[in-house]
Amino acid sequence: MKLNENITCAEYIKNNDMDSCICQINFNLTEDFKRDVYFYYGLSNYYQNHRRYVKSRDDSQLRGQLSLTPSSDCDPFGYAEEEGKLKPVAPCGAIANSMFNDTLMVRSLDWDIEVPVLRTGIAWTSDKDIKFRNPPGDLKTAFANFTKPVNWRRPVWQLDLNNTDNNGFQVNYCIN
Repeated sequence: MKLNENITCAEYIKNNDMDSCICQINFNLTEDFKRDVYFYYGLSNYYQNHRRYVKSRDDSQLRGQLSLTPSSDCDPFGYAEEEGKLKPVAPCGAIANSMFNDTLMVRSLDWDIEVPVLRTGIAWTSDKDIKFRNPPGDLKTAFANFTKPVNWRRPVWQLDLNNTDNNGFQVNYCIN
């Protein structure tokens, strides 16, 4: 969608749920920031602590132990159709299916440049080393018998197009 000041992204997506929507918010900083800057914002109608939602995942799968039979905890997001065939989903479950997919970008209008945003080193080391592991070998090959969650635009091995080491179950911004 092109920018339209007469309609919100929420209104647009309600009628066009697979399209993208660009929301631009301009703000002025009155002083220089010498340290890291963090973004916080809220989502409407998102209940990440709901009991069924939290349980809807396959911990063995997320540790890199792929099985063609995902945990029943993932239902109804354990299998999806791809090219006319029913395949197991990786990662499976409601949590993965509702992956946060907003893109945040910061631009300096004074210099007309994009300010770099840190996309790695933001997950707990214990999570990345223990709870979330990639299967061994080439990720595209490892996930060949699986399909992506229905609401994802790209497969798990292509989540970070700028850093091939930040993909699979260990992509930093997906670890939760």
